[in-house]
Amino acid sequence: MACLSGCITINIVMLMGMENMYTAMLDYPDEFHKVMSIACENYESYFNWLSAEDLLYPTNTCQPLAMDTYAYTNRLPDNPKSTGDLWGHINNQESVGISPDMFGEFIFPYIKRVASRIGLISYGCCEPVHPLWDKYISAIKNVQRVSISPWCDEEFMAERLRGSSIVYHRKPPSTFLVTKGPLDETAVKEYFTKTALTASGCLLEITQREVLTIYGDVERVRRYISLIKETVNRHWKP
Repeated sequence: MACLSGCITINIVMLMGMENMYTAMLDYPDEFHKVMSIACENYESYFNWLSAEDLLYPTNTCQPLAMDTYAYTNRLPDNPKSTGDLWGHINNQESVGISPDMFGEFIFPYIKRVASRIGLISYGCCEPVHPLWDKYISAIKNVQRVSISPWCDEEFMAERLRGSSIVYHRKPPSTFLVTKGPLDETAVKEYFTKTALTASGCLLEITQREVLTIYGDVERVRRYISLIKETVNRHWKP
């Protein structure tokens, strides 16, 4: 099976739209809290059903783990007995337009509640995690992979994660691959040199996402990957 999902806000946005979600926190705070609680109950019921029906399978090798990585770990069992033995993914990119304090009031209690039912958490997608890390996300003790998106403060998160067991999951922009013309090798090297130096001392993982076209040039991708490997191997230190 793939990893579990606990992404509440995407479901709320699909039901009511992002602007309505934001204004509902201000105009109908009690009702919004009730909706978030109902969403948690739905996830909890689903997790209970998976366990009761013996539908849990290991997520500790090559199973897909959102966002765009894999579940390799030696910290989860081969024979899961509950959802607490599985990887899961949570993100809240839909709440990026609210303040950290509003996130703490309206969103965080519920994602923490869902996260408590899962073994290990891969957190984040495209949202910048750094404004929420110290006060909120770091309080989810089973977070073991954090998305460092192009909108995230690399240096801040590297300082927080350095020396820990939490994966610094860097997601570069797709600009290098989807821009017409020859691959800008100098720019690629400069970009990943910065990432490698910044993330030294962290458990660095790099995932390339959002590549809509390579203009039929497969060698472009091969060269890009080769440059990343060469640069990281030269500059990243454990």
